[in-house]
Amino acid sequence: MASIRDVALLDTAASASVPIQVAGASIGAIQVIEPGGTLADEQEEVLTATAARLGQHLNNLRLLAAAESYRAEAEQAVRQLTSRGWEEYLSASKASTRGFVYDQTAVRPLDTSRNGESNGALKQPLLVRNEPIGELEVEAGMRSEEASEIVFAVASQLSSHIENLRLLEQTEAQQAQTNRLYEIGRQISAARDQQEIVAAVAENIGLPQINRAILLSYDFDANGELQDVTVTGNWHSGQGSAPTPLGRHYPANVFTIVNFFNGREPGFVSDTQHDERVDTASAKVFKAQDILSFASLPVWDDTHQIGSLLLEAEETIQFTGEELLPYRSIAQQLGIALQNKNLLVQTQQGEARLRTLVENAPEAIVVVNLETGLFIEPNENATRLYGLSREDLLRVGPAQMSPPTQPDGRDSTEKAQEMIAEAMGGKTPVFEWTHRNAQGQDIPCEVRDRKSVV
Repeated sequence: MASIRDVALLDTAASASVPIQVAGASIGAIQVIEPGGTLADEQEEVLTATAARLGQHLNNLRLLAAAESYRAEAEQAVRQLTSRGWEEYLSASKASTRGFVYDQTAVRPLDTSRNGESNGALKQPLLVRNEPIGELEVEAGMRSEEASEIVFAVASQLSSHIENLRLLEQTEAQQAQTNRLYEIGRQISAARDQQEIVAAVAENIGLPQINRAILLSYDFDANGELQDVTVTGNWHSGQGSAPTPLGRHYPANVFTIVNFFNGREPGFVSDTQHDERVDTASAKVFKAQDILSFASLPVWDDTHQIGSLLLEAEETIQFTGEELLPYRSIAQQLGIALQNKNLLVQTQQGEARLRTLVENAPEAIVVVNLETGLFIEPNENATRLYGLSREDLLRVGPAQMSPPTQPDGRDSTEKAQEMIAEAMGGKTPVFEWTHRNAQGQDIPCEVRDRKSVV
């Protein structure tokens, strides 16, 4: 409770001042002068209560004013969003007609070449959130208040319906875009090579003007500087000029347009012959290859750019900012897919080299599956050692191809498990072992056990 203060007696009068507080801060005061010279306790209580209520009321007014301000700002933001949405919609719309007329027989495109105003026409703006998006005009033989009210009501419903149609079309377009991205991602994941990866993007990107695409892979020198650009993938729609052939090399210091392709963000050029970002030499290359428009999607691994995918067209494409998000998503999928495919190729090449070494090794080499206890991947010398064909050798394991005991008297199965446990622990045990071939002959061998992940 606020306290009465500054009580001062002047001759026969008394004055009192009570602070008015809002949110704990003093914003003013109520001052009372009592001619009788004293203030009764009841007067002080009334004065204090009045100041408290006044402070609360002023605070409520402040909060109401703030809420009204926020509401006005929100409404303004919504109106701006609506206006911008319609501007973008009309800009992206391929329809040349911006109006329609109904003459009681059919709906036809509006003839915008007519001049002047119709006599007796009732006009009502089409408003969405108080933003004008068009106008409804009704030819009327005579004006009346009732007719104006009808036109107003129709315009209101028409405005809402048109806005709903726009939002529905926008939602369907976004859904179609999502479906395309999903399909591209699915095909990229299922692709067996870089050619199929490029085709997955080019055929599903939703730009029918694109008639070819090339995947550029970057080669860097010892200092990490871009040295060469190589075409490692291409695609052709079957229309127009053929794409750049696979294996074509471009020195980075000559193919200077490659600098435009570098970076994290996709790049777009709608006219290669007049875009100031395209240098003269590159413009000549594009002209010779009938490339008028292109989009470049950067391909990155975890740390640096490893290439770019170029989507090319022989006609002008007016790229818009709305395409940036899906293109960025596709570029990320490209980088992951190509990185995985490169790792797979490297692994397969490594396995092929290892298989060649195993097949040509002078020793008998077998791999044992610890879960089944059977041989897998025996080389030719192993089939000779055991006297079995490869198919028959894959049906047995060390237990079947060893005598019950080893020369030291130990049980073969027990000793084999001990040696395998050492190998699985990271060691490479070397020991004497007696095998028994298909003819029942014991063959003394030196065995090296090594852990292998298959």
